[in-house]
Amino acid sequence: MESFEQYPFIDVEEGLGRTMNNKKLYAKLLNTFIKNTMESALLAAIGEKNLEAALSTAHAIKGVTANLSLLRLRYYITWLERELKTDGLDAAAFTGAENDRIKEYMQETAASAERTAAKLSN
Repeated sequence: MESFEQYPFIDVEEGLGRTMNNKKLYAKLLNTFIKNTMESALLAAIGEKNLEAALSTAHAIKGVTANLSLLRLRYYITWLERELKTDGLDAAAFTGAENDRIKEYMQETAASAERTAAKLSN
C-alpha cells in the first residue's frame, strides 16, 4: 500500500489557473465537489463487488480531482483505479482498512476544499 501524505490536499494556484484565476468559479466548483464527492457510490460498488461500477466511479473521481487540483485524493484514486484494473475487487487491498482510507481521504479533501472555497469567497 502506497502513502500519499506527502501531497497537499489542494494546489490552489494550479486550480485557479484552470479557471483562468476566476476565484468565484473555482470556489463554486469546489463547493459542487463537496456536495457530491461520489464516496458512497465508490464504497457501495466495492462492497457489492461490482468491478465495473467501482472502476467507473474511481475514474470519474480521478477526473474531477484532476480538474480541481485536489492532489492527494487524485493520486490516491489513481492508485486505487490501477489496483482495481490489475487485481480486481478480490485483492487484499479492498479490506475494511482500505474502505476507511477512502472515507478518510474523501472527508479530509472535502474539508480542505470547504476551507479553500470559503477563503476564495471572501
